[in-house]
Amino acid sequence: YAVNAEAFMRGDMRALMELRSDGFHTIAGDGAVRDRAAMQEYMQGIINGVRKWNQITFVIDSLSVVGDTAIAVVWQFLDRMALRPDNQVHHVQTWVTQRETWLRQENRWLLWRVDRLRNQRRLVDRKPG
Repeated sequence: YAVNAEAFMRGDMRALMELRSDGFHTIAGDGAVRDRAAMQEYMQGIINGVRKWNQITFVIDSLSVVGDTAIAVVWQFLDRMALRPDNQVHHVQTWVTQRETWLRQENRWLLWRVDRLRNQRRLVDRKPG
């Protein structure tokens, strides 16, 4: 998680994608699936809009490891100064709790799936947005 946070702070898309398996995908609360390519585009959009990271925090609420599969329930908080649709930089804070499935491949843990998103919240300049 530290490597992931550092890669976001550097805007290093290559490093971010190296932490994700070839089959990486997400399943949103509405059931929409984003494959690896769609997630890369989504993360690049976040990085492109960030003018300054204030804080990135990941907290593992629970972790279960069976063989080469790990399932973690993770609380995530992102705090940044970011460009918004009005073409102005705003203070943006987002929270989510999500389930992550990691697979050990070639002696490395790679993120395979993110799902069961809950407790999502976004504040823009301290207001819901």
